[in-house]
Amino acid sequence: MNTAVRFYTRSGNTEKLAKAIAETVGVKADSVSIPLEDKVDILFLGCSYYAFDVDENVKKFIKENRDKI
Repeated sequence: MNTAVRFYTRSGNTEKLAKAIAETVGVKADSVSIPLEDKVDILFLGCSYYAFDVDENVKKFIKENRDKI
């Protein structure tokens, strides 16, 4: 089973949480600026909700990696 952890953070809090999840499942946590290399069975995607929406970087990651999620 292929698992990945990606996050977007402004303050660093989401990154801390993503790294804790990644350590638990045995993978590396990366920023959404790093695309998925392979298709994943499980994707942990962390981001905050800013001004009633998720950040454009998160939307871009989902759009560009749609075929791997």
